[in-house]
Amino acid sequence: RAASQGSAQGMYNKGCAYRDGEGVEVFLTNAFYWFRVAASRGHRGGQYNTGCMLANGDGTPRDLVEARRYFEKAAAQGHTDACIAIPYVDRDIRRTLERLPAAIEAAA
Repeated sequence: RAASQGSAQGMYNKGCAYRDGEGVEVFLTNAFYWFRVAASRGHRGGQYNTGCMLANGDGTPRDLVEARRYFEKAAAQGHTDACIAIPYVDRDIRRTLERLPAAIEAAA
């Protein structure tokens, strides 16, 4: 109910419910939606979880650059796990960029 009334915490809680199957079936697409809406309202947990889902491709296509952006927002608000996640995303981005020339050559 709090989510429908515009509460960022309520939206975050709804995302957790869909991610974890609390009172509803696990539905990662809905979890991503609610985390992203909470994130857009400045909720640091929503920002962190949106980043996690983007980094892992859970409920949304994988997007490491966008994941890093959400982790940065959460880290700026003091979210410790987001601070820890940033170097891991950076590592994955570097690995992807290193493999890119070979992938382009193979596709040509």
